[in-house]
Amino acid sequence: MHVAVGALLGVLLLHPVTMVIYWLEHSPGAAGLAPAWRFALDSLLAAFDPGMLAMTGRFAAFGAALGFFSGFYAVAARRHERQVTRLARLLDRDLATLIAQGESQSLELKASIRWDYQKACVSRELELPIVRSIAGFLNSGGGTLLIGVSDSGEILGIAPDLASLRGRSRDAFERLILDLVAQKLGAASCSFVHVLFQRVGDHDVCRVTVEPAPGPIFLRDGHGSHLLVRTGNATRELDAEETLRRVQRGWAESSRI
Repeated sequence: MHVAVGALLGVLLLHPVTMVIYWLEHSPGAAGLAPAWRFALDSLLAAFDPGMLAMTGRFAAFGAALGFFSGFYAVAARRHERQVTRLARLLDRDLATLIAQGESQSLELKASIRWDYQKACVSRELELPIVRSIAGFLNSGGGTLLIGVSDSGEILGIAPDLASLRGRSRDAFERLILDLVAQKLGAASCSFVHVLFQRVGDHDVCRVTVEPAPGPIFLRDGHGSHLLVRTGNATRELDAEETLRRVQRGWAESSRI
């Protein structure tokens, strides 16, 4: 369909327009729309003369090629949209299951990234545990971090965290996470960290999906560099001996264990 429409447009539109442009370039004395329209109509009528069929065929082929690529892009865009819709539905169903399972090797629950529920105030100290969890997943088999969910599985949402941000938006929340990752773990680590938001009842929950990194990722906190891994439902730091043993064995293989 796109190819046929493209070929038709090539003959009925591209051909006369190109001829008019050519005519205007080589007829500097010509002026006004009326002569241009007449020349365009004459060019269109002449397109099917035996002597013009070769040129008309080239314009038809060019239009068909444009139609083919536009059709290919449209089909790919629709397929991508369907995939995104399916994934969103799957994620919505999967979230409740994740929370019900509780914290594990591949799941960490955090009540907030800044809001201290015990002190009822903003605490920037809560940002570091978020980064530590992400580092642990990067250096292990990957995993999911849910922000806005208590350790017991209660949905708290991220509204208090959003209120502490200048933008007070999901975009500002995502920027905060990625900025922390870039500052503490290195900018290259951001490509393995994916942030999305899901609505659960009246609350927004931030879902951070972390891919396993191909090599060790160190956390820098002002007191040196730390290598963190996920063990069971906790994140812990490796000592020098464990780090050396992992590197000697092969990082990618060790991270899957």
